[in-house]
Amino acid sequence: MTCRAATWPGGTRVVWRDLTWGEYRDARSRQGPPAEVALHVYKLCVINGPRPEEIPAGIMMWIYKDQLEKSPFSGSFQTISLPLENARKKVSESYLLCAQAFIASVFKIPFEVMNDWSAETLLVRLAQAEFVSGVPLNPVDPKTAKSSKGSNKKPKKPLTDAQQIAIERKNDPAFNRRPGQTRQRPPR
Repeated sequence: MTCRAATWPGGTRVVWRDLTWGEYRDARSRQGPPAEVALHVYKLCVINGPRPEEIPAGIMMWIYKDQLEKSPFSGSFQTISLPLENARKKVSESYLLCAQAFIASVFKIPFEVMNDWSAETLLVRLAQAEFVSGVPLNPVDPKTAKSSKGSNKKPKKPLTDAQQIAIERKNDPAFNRRPGQTRQRPPR
């Protein structure tokens, strides 16, 4: 959960969290004046700050606009692209997040259930998921991955006989002669 904090020039400090997807959809679908919806959003997401009846309306409206217009749930490219790239990086750099997703996809186990597992249970389920799917999820040592560039490339297949003959001909000077300049016959 992402938390934010801001202190306004009058000294008012507010700490709030982002809305969940369900809360965002509920706030978007609410009917009524924007001030009432802003009050609802303020009550939902403020963790630490003045009570709603003591906060200036401008601050409440600023938090409301921040949560509804700058949220990735708004669906705009600008609000989705950077958080999505950050999330992809976070998942790809964490073996355990990848393992959790792998187990969830193979066994249809909710992530919330896995949060209560011990390390041993997680690794047993991961091994079972690898066995069932036939796809190993091997951890990569970050020290060796950075030092040996290109180690993640697929090994090359051996050349076929025709490819080997073509290479030999290319390297053989007898096959690589260029025709010399044609000599003219001397006049008679």
